[in-house]
Amino acid sequence: MRVVVTGTPGTGKTTATELVETDLDVIHLNDLIREEGLDKGEDPERGSLIADIDVLQERLADRDDVLIESHLAHHLDADRVVVLRCHPRTLRERLLDRGEDGAKAAENAEAEALDVILSEAVNAHGIE
Repeated sequence: MRVVVTGTPGTGKTTATELVETDLDVIHLNDLIREEGLDKGEDPERGSLIADIDVLQERLADRDDVLIESHLAHHLDADRVVVLRCHPRTLRERLLDRGEDGAKAAENAEAEALDVILSEAVNAHGIE
C-alpha cells in the first residue's frame, strides 16, 4: 500500500506523519529531494528547489508499503491520498511563526484558500 499525505506547506503534514502509528515506512519527500539531489535546480523567485517529479517516480518505483509526505506527494503514484487542510489565516500565521517571509506565507495562504493542492490531487487521483 502506498499512501501519500499532501497539502499546502504549513498544514501539518510532517507533524501528522511523525505522530501516526503505522507499519508503513515514512518518507519525507522534501528531505529525499535535498539529500539525493532529485531536483532540476532552484526557483530564483522563491529560492526553493524545483523537484524532478519523473526522477522521484523512478527513484520510488520499487517502494511499496510507504507513506510519503510532502506538498508534492500527490504528484506520485498512490493507492490512497490524504490531503491535509488548514484555515488560510492560521496557515499564514504558522508559516510566519516558523520564519517564512510574508510574501511566501501570503502566497501559500492564498493557495490554501483556492484549494490548489486539493484540486491537483483530485485531478491526478480522482475524487474517490
